[in-house]
Amino acid sequence: MYLKRVSELDQITDVRNNQRKQHDELRRRRLDEFMLGFSVITTRLKEMYQMITLGGDAELELVDSLDPFSEGIVFRSVCLSVCLSVCLSVCLSVCLQHD
Repeated sequence: MYLKRVSELDQITDVRNNQRKQHDELRRRRLDEFMLGFSVITTRLKEMYQMITLGGDAELELVDSLDPFSEGIVFRSVCLSVCLSVCLSVCLSVCLQHD
């Protein structure tokens, strides 16, 4: 009876360990794919923001770089004063043309 129970425990433990390995692999893949996409999006955002604001800077930052899924992402932007005045003048001229 004892040996039968030990055998069952070993089988259950093997199933658990295999499930744990699969879970860990999926978590690693999720993180790798997220970080790849995050990197591409951050780069494109920086490029687009610089074009739109004529020199401003923007970036996405992970709140918790060790676990990006726990705390989220922060968007930071800096628009230069020259850039801001150019943006405002363009905006005003477009608005005035519509009136």
